[in-house]
Amino acid sequence: LFENINPLSAGMIEDEIKRVISNWEPRASIDTVQVIADIENFAYVANIFLYIGNNTTPTGISVVLKRSR
Repeated sequence: LFENINPLSAGMIEDEIKRVISNWEPRASIDTVQVIADIENFAYVANIFLYIGNNTTPTGISVVLKRSR
């Protein structure tokens, strides 16, 4: 998160989130990952929706990624 906040970096973060979930959480199946660049607040908002186990309804989580200092 040391680069400038922009849509290209948001896309790279989105791809990395997908890769990590696919590689390290076999019980989860990704529905949607969306990362939005929040330029005004120098942050990214990651919205992740996935299916856990045999559940037919996706579970969602929203996370704000910000530099800590």
